[in-house]
Amino acid sequence: MTIHKSKQGNVATVTLVGRMDADWSAEFEKACTELATGADGATHLIVDLTGLTYASSMGLRAFLAVAKARQAAGGELILVGLAGFVKQVFDMTRITALFRTAESVPGALEALA
Repeated sequence: MTIHKSKQGNVATVTLVGRMDADWSAEFEKACTELATGADGATHLIVDLTGLTYASSMGLRAFLAVAKARQAAGGELILVGLAGFVKQVFDMTRITALFRTAESVPGALEALA
């Protein structure tokens, strides 16, 4: 899996490409923590899942942990491009409703405005 990070103001975007297994779920959490840490850390996080093809149970746990951390900091996590097998896994485990979703990164940015 590859993780691409960017930040504009108090909003960070993380783009995930590939398969999120147990090892990569820890890397995802670490990347999100780095973006949110410090005086100029991001309050809100947009996670682009368009290129994500698989998420293990550890991956789902990572999404929940990151969302909880963003909420505790007064921010929000928005999932973008939830589709295919990854959406099926979210739906089967009934956690889809726990997340705010958007069709695109610009749509998620607009929702945060």
